[in-house]
Amino acid sequence: MTESLWDVLQGRTLPTQDVPIPRDPAAHAAAEQAVEAATRELQLAHQRGVQDLAPYAAAVETAQQHLDGQPAIVFTARCIPPGEWEELAAAHPPTSEQRKQGWQWNVATFRPALLEAAVEPTLSEHQWHAVAETGKVGLGELDLLFATVVNLNQRQPQVSTGKG
Repeated sequence: MTESLWDVLQGRTLPTQDVPIPRDPAAHAAAEQAVEAATRELQLAHQRGVQDLAPYAAAVETAQQHLDGQPAIVFTARCIPPGEWEELAAAHPPTSEQRKQGWQWNVATFRPALLEAAVEPTLSEHQWHAVAETGKVGLGELDLLFATVVNLNQRQPQVSTGKG
């Protein structure tokens, strides 16, 4: 017996994506810089014609392992049902200036509301706003979370149906 289209659709789950951000941004940045410095040293040694690059490669590996070991907060961004998305967007219309610029929503109010609705672990809309205002999460990190949620919700998958 074949499944009905209804059954297939009911069995689908909306996509999610993990988004890690550093637990300690300063330590993470220092570890990134150490990897970059070790990589530069390896490249310079290669350019100078150093025969034994193993110590330089080992330094890169050690720095990379230290970076990989940095603790992270892992958020899970998820796709929300279309009706919920539309309600959220309607509740946060763009200002007239934002509308002129082509915005579909007011980022200042929509972003914290969307993050509350579509990111786990859950923070309230007020908490997301406070986190942004106090700088406890950097703008790039907020933009990454927000863009991930927006992309998950507005993505149009490329589906190949094969030839003919």
